[in-house]
Amino acid sequence: MQPTDGPAFSAALKRLGRAFGKDLDAELVGDYWDDLKGYSWPLVERALSQVRQSSRYWPRPVVILDACIEEARKGGHYTTAMPVDTKDEHGNPVRVYACDVCEDTGFERGLVCDGYGVCHIRGCSDQGSEHEPHGFTRRCACRATNPVLMRERDATRRPAPGGTA
Repeated sequence: MQPTDGPAFSAALKRLGRAFGKDLDAELVGDYWDDLKGYSWPLVERALSQVRQSSRYWPRPVVILDACIEEARKGGHYTTAMPVDTKDEHGNPVRVYACDVCEDTGFERGLVCDGYGVCHIRGCSDQGSEHEPHGFTRRCACRATNPVLMRERDATRRPAPGGTA
């Protein structure tokens, strides 16, 4: 999401809160924003609507994240997709990605485990396993629908020229 999506996101999350009888303050809205900001606003909006219709209890951020992933798979949308014809301020072409979260690798990078098991690496999330913060990666939500990754998969599945199918 972009900073300009903040008011719409806040309003939608507060609507969800009203449906569950929960009064949301700015701090809680900010926490949910931080967890969901890697997704496009239309995708988050659909996920919030889906959660509102299907959840029995106030959703933790992971429930909305799962709904975002499901909505992305259903609708062929990518996380924070960028336009193909982007240029810098001097008019020079700039390399763009279908997904700027993973830069079309299929894996989110630059994530840091705070030492309390947020990365869920084996042993990292065991109860009482405090450790030094470390970097980690995880599969990106765009993997199933990213056109760059789909082209790469298709290219490896096609027979060589002159070969038989």
